Order: sequence, then C-alpha cells, then structure tokens
Amino acid sequence: MFLVCGTYAFVNLSFPPISPIDELSFPLSSLSPHSHAPTPVVDDRRSRRILTVLVLLTFLALGVAGAVVGSTVMAFVLFGFFKAANYNMSTYVPAFFQEC
Repeated sequence: MFLVCGTYAFVNLSFPPISPIDELSFPLSSLSPHSHAPTPVVDDRRSRRILTVLVLLTFLALGVAGAVVGSTVMAFVLFGFFKAANYNMSTYVPAFFQEC
C-alpha cells in the first residue's frame, strides 16, 4: 500500500497538472519598478526532482519499517500464546523429499 501511495505522490509531484489559471497568469515581477534587478538562479527542475525522490523514499522506508514492526509484534503475540498454552515453538521443518 505504501508503494502504491508513494508512486502516486511521486508521479503527481513530478508531473503536476496545469490549471487553466496558471496558463493565463503573467508574472507580477514585470509590473514592479525594479524588474531589471537580477534574480537568484534556482534550478526548479533539480529541486523538484530531489523532493519527489525524497517523498518516494520516505514512503518506501515507512512501509518497510511498518512491516518490520508489525511482524515483530505478531511474533511476540504468537510467542505469548504458545508460552501460555505450554506449547513448544519449534522452527524445525521436515524435508519434503526424503530418500528411502
């Protein structure tokens, strides 16, 4: 589930939808009297890529962490049930193919 949600967020951040208002808007800096002032150079594509990759990695890391915590809790619950019923929890798995 985390992989699906992370991929969905990654795609939406990588390729944002363009609204009709954005197409009609014009930069307000062209109206300011100091429009000839140099603006700092920021690579929007690179920062957007870094953000999208961080979002995807965060979703994947949280998914793995949730799986590890969930399986650990389930193992301790099963251990408690087996201990309370006085059963032995064995990890032995007999061989399926045994030579006669």
